[in-house]
Amino acid sequence: MPHIIDALRIQPLNAELRKDTKLGAEVFLPSTQKLLDLEALSESDKGTLRKALFTHGVLVIRDQTGLEPSVLVGLAKLFDPAPLDHHSGGAKQVTDPNNILSLNNCSRIPKAPQVTVIGKGRVEDHQGLSEIDLQHLDHLSFHENPLSSDAVKEGFTRPYRWHMDAPLYENLPGIATVLHAVQVPSLPDQKLAFDNQQEMDIAAGATAC
Repeated sequence: MPHIIDALRIQPLNAELRKDTKLGAEVFLPSTQKLLDLEALSESDKGTLRKALFTHGVLVIRDQTGLEPSVLVGLAKLFDPAPLDHHSGGAKQVTDPNNILSLNNCSRIPKAPQVTVIGKGRVEDHQGLSEIDLQHLDHLSFHENPLSSDAVKEGFTRPYRWHMDAPLYENLPGIATVLHAVQVPSLPDQKLAFDNQQEMDIAAGATAC
């Protein structure tokens, strides 16, 4: 008998993670795949992925350490019927020190220039980049009324910075954004402080607006 390959599955995230939204689902790859292999997916599986993104808004594929950057590009193209094969931020990386987009010292991957490396700390020999000195930015870099140093020490923060993915770039942004977490630090939760004195518990790094 021919070997039956199980299909890719989608499962909504649990209610605790979804909170009061309907966002978020986990992708379970066929048992023949440890890392996502788009070429090995059936057309049915690809259709399931597309439908899941537009149904749940956010998809999570766990344990993808070692995934090639080119797969991230291919995945983004899977969701976009008319993809542009270049970075939405422009043909060249922003390096002007006075430009807000260069403050985190991010770098594009040479073999997949649509992919940008962001994070914190010095990284050596990563995907063709000999050395990167990544800078972590928070509300202190952008907010009109930053919190005091004492408040920051107590775990308070404010929104990182407001932005919109709109036709303000050299190219229109794609339909989907793909994030690949290579190393996730273990950090305590923070408290988001609003101007009206209200507070909200959030995970560290969850303040992009």
